[in-house]
Amino acid sequence: MTKKRIGIYGINCAGKTTVLNGLKETFEHVYEGSELVTRNITLEKFKKLDSESKTSLRIEAIKRLREITDDAIVTGHFSFAKVSPSNEVYFEPVMTDADRNYYTDIIYIDISPGDVYCRLQKDAKRRADRPLMTVEQIKQWLDYEKKELVSNCIESGIIFHKFCPLSDKNANLEILIKLIRDIRRQTETNNEINIKEAIKKLTSNLNIKPKVFLLLDADRTLSKNDTGILFWEKYHASTNANVDDFRENFRKHGHTYSAFLQAACKYSSLDDRLYKYLCKKVVEETELHPEFIGFLKSVLASPSSCVVPIVILSGIVNVWQTLLERHFGNKIPLLGGNLSPSGEEYIMDVKSKALCVEILKDLYPDSKIMAFGDSEVDLEMLASADESFLVVDYTNNKALRKRLNEQKYSYLKKKLKKISFPKITNGLYDENDEIPAISLESILFNLIYPANISEYTFSHASSLIATASRRKEICGLELCNIHENIGYFMASKVVEDLKIISVSIDHVQGHSVTNGFALENEVATGIVAMMRAGEHMAKGVWKFMPNVSFIHYKENSDLDKYMGHLERIFVVDFVINEGNTMRDILNYLIRIHRFSGKIIVITGVIQDVTARKLPLEYPEVLFYALRTSMNKYKGVGATDTGHRLYNTTVVD
Repeated sequence: MTKKRIGIYGINCAGKTTVLNGLKETFEHVYEGSELVTRNITLEKFKKLDSESKTSLRIEAIKRLREITDDAIVTGHFSFAKVSPSNEVYFEPVMTDADRNYYTDIIYIDISPGDVYCRLQKDAKRRADRPLMTVEQIKQWLDYEKKELVSNCIESGIIFHKFCPLSDKNANLEILIKLIRDIRRQTETNNEINIKEAIKKLTSNLNIKPKVFLLLDADRTLSKNDTGILFWEKYHASTNANVDDFRENFRKHGHTYSAFLQAACKYSSLDDRLYKYLCKKVVEETELHPEFIGFLKSVLASPSSCVVPIVILSGIVNVWQTLLERHFGNKIPLLGGNLSPSGEEYIMDVKSKALCVEILKDLYPDSKIMAFGDSEVDLEMLASADESFLVVDYTNNKALRKRLNEQKYSYLKKKLKKISFPKITNGLYDENDEIPAISLESILFNLIYPANISEYTFSHASSLIATASRRKEICGLELCNIHENIGYFMASKVVEDLKIISVSIDHVQGHSVTNGFALENEVATGIVAMMRAGEHMAKGVWKFMPNVSFIHYKENSDLDKYMGHLERIFVVDFVINEGNTMRDILNYLIRIHRFSGKIIVITGVIQDVTARKLPLEYPEVLFYALRTSMNKYKGVGATDTGHRLYNTTVVD
């Protein structure tokens, strides 16, 4: 377990001693820094030492602290203020390299200058060694410490936490105790545990069995801009701050867990009202790529879709929750962590994104993982996914492309495809780019079926009922009965999308009632059984709606005499391979006869590619399939559906 060495820093009269005494009742190994430094010397003598001697004693105190094997909490000073005879204030930093190498976290007490002024005045006689300062001078000291301490923490990899005390001492103690407990839980191991729990919670709410997961990065993948950078640009503009420590943090430490934790704590330290205001402004200036909006809306709208999109981000959760809800309602879940501003107990770094892929693979081993990203932060996720897509940004993904030359990403380099948007690339196309291009339209075609086909491949009922029809030993009359059962089952699905009407019936108790129901316009409805393979499935449909017409079909002319009487036609065939036979009858009905009624195609199995093409060719036709199949094998002899139904397998 990572040892947490927490420093509690603040200027004179910030309340460090009061805090420390309260913490001693809850935690072990809590130390007053000045007592450790002056362990073998009086405070008066220490103050008379030169700077070099004082630094040596401070370093010795840290060395003694290092001997403690458990977590430790220590109060400390970053600097001391001095006031010149001309009443100018200047600051002497006292933080040593030993301090910077010791602490894992520093909590800074960001007290109001007015409170410090009152305490200095009150303690003036008792602590004559402390200079009297104006409120403005105290503010300068606080600003100096916060700026320099943050810079030191980023440089040294120390996580900086800001604590703004309240007037209620008991409340302050409770807040600090919680903060320290949170800090002690902030380890990579606990982060992984919390992410696993978050994914389990997310997937427990799914009402489908996922066939594909789309894992999408957010900033510069779904949008052109980086909302995190935009947020801090607006922060600096609104507060007149001129130090970009947000970017410096990542420049110094890369995309590590520690760097993302530092960023998360920086968000957490902001005033809640300012944080929400800046989030609102960022949302107002952030647009999602319209191509991605259309792509995701098509995925969500597909009635037969078993595709689950999840946005996985290292950026600002509140911003992206608002953006996703604006475009997609609450239909796209989000995995990301900024700690306290949005309430998560984890952060999302490079390894965490890859972990999301592995967890989903463990939970859904039969599902495909498709990942979309743009930067180095997404590299591990892209490498772990089954299919990976690089969204080209305004830098042409220079940093990520450089990393692709590393040996461990050689496999990713082979499978990676790029998605470009004209507004980002200005219409330029690099013919020499070794990463092949693909469009969202092409991905969508292979990802979901058109909106006018409903298929039940992954339903439990479909799996059970289809199994019997595929058994080698079943044929003849037994197989005919199974096909009828499938037809009856499919009819029950189809009628859910049709209108039924109330009818009068003679009740079993001997009186007439009006609460019976029937399919609307049954007399103008016909079932067309494609001979021979579709006949018994069609009979199953007929059993469900026995008052409609039943028509045997061998050739188009078989339909002619019925066309003037029908307003709705069910075309039933058990197997649709390339779909040429089905195209022939649909063309005859729609283009030759100009049939203007509703056409519904019902099938037991349809080839996957055909299920994507045929409905697009006939958008006015509704298609229903028990299941889709990647198998392009055409049955002959013992495997031909018609021969199996009628025990004529010897013919071929």
